[in-house]
Amino acid sequence: PHELITCIFYYIESPEDLRNLREVSSLFNALATPRAFRTLRLRNSMESVQNFKELLGVLSISRHVREVMYRDLSFPRDDDDYMLGESHSVLQLYDLS
Repeated sequence: PHELITCIFYYIESPEDLRNLREVSSLFNALATPRAFRTLRLRNSMESVQNFKELLGVLSISRHVREVMYRDLSFPRDDDDYMLGESHSVLQLYDLS
């Protein structure tokens, strides 16, 4: 059942794993897409900005975006646990919901 698969996908956090699941079948693509594109990651590079712009131009993807995470690559970063509200300028989180 689709509901069970969707529940399983909810526990997958790796963007790479979610992208891979989308390639398995059209059903997996439809079920994993909302989770895969809920959060878009943006870096301060031209390639990242161009990819971001392209994704937002695709309605079937952009309608699932709820958060945009921005990382400034010019700042050093020790781990992936920076959260908005901490005293770090490395990552900013924008909630679009």
